[in-house]
Amino acid sequence: KGRQYMFMDTPGFNHNYRSDSNILCMIVVWLEKKYCRRVNLSGIMYTHHVTDDWMTGSVCKNLEMFVQLCGDKATGGVQLVTTMWEKVKNKDIAESRVSQLENKFWKPLIEAGA
Repeated sequence: KGRQYMFMDTPGFNHNYRSDSNILCMIVVWLEKKYCRRVNLSGIMYTHHVTDDWMTGSVCKNLEMFVQLCGDKATGGVQLVTTMWEKVKNKDIAESRVSQLENKFWKPLIEAGA
């Protein structure tokens, strides 16, 4: 329908070489440049590797920061996505991980409309 989509892959918070404030600043500067060109942010995809067999502290911190950044009003534009399905050896275990994400870690986002 003549629409163009732009994807931005950002480093996660709790990065080895960048501070959280540096990462946040980088995201804000990028968004500001796009808004000046009348590019509207219509959605956000939060990705998680389905092959990860536990939620590390850094992954939990990333998710917590993401929730705080989105706020309640923008959560309806969030898509929660699992990746790396091509590397899954046991589909039942992977689906169990997705269920755990949905029922525990992603629950506040899902309840807010994601």
